[in-house]
Amino acid sequence: MQEKKKFILAVPTVIIIIIFIIAMSYMIYNKNFKPLDKEEALSLARQAVNIDNFSCQIVTQQGDTETTTDYKRKGNMVYMQAEDYKEYLNIDTTECVYIDDENKEAYMYESDSVLENYNGMIYSGIQSLEDESFSYNFNKYEKVNGIDCAAINLTSDSIDADLWLDRDNG
Repeated sequence: MQEKKKFILAVPTVIIIIIFIIAMSYMIYNKNFKPLDKEEALSLARQAVNIDNFSCQIVTQQGDTETTTDYKRKGNMVYMQAEDYKEYLNIDTTECVYIDDENKEAYMYESDSVLENYNGMIYSGIQSLEDESFSYNFNKYEKVNGIDCAAINLTSDSIDADLWLDRDNG
């Protein structure tokens, strides 16, 4: 009789363990391996619009010439670096410092052109995700500067863009 009770108690325990393993496997798959669909990517990209700690790098290629521009925002400061100059913008005051690396000169002026370019970079990713003429392709999840990101490729007739969206906040 004792052996029958042990057997009866063991069956539910084994079933609970199996259900737990299946649930954990499903959660791990969804977090690390499930491809990010276009709607989820668009939702993440829209979150980035409100973030005050953001960076992106734009690489433009025309013929054999490749140009790289970095945009970063931390708090109320926007930083933009091209190949031969840098700009710093205080969003609150629209004061901008332009540093010419080649001529070793710096200029200070009031403008929000850096902010407009920065916002353009953020919104262009969102607009490309919304635009049906772009083909959406989820590549993989990868770490970029220590941040877990979803790597996405968007292509149209004339544009081939790679986006990396922070999996937590766009």
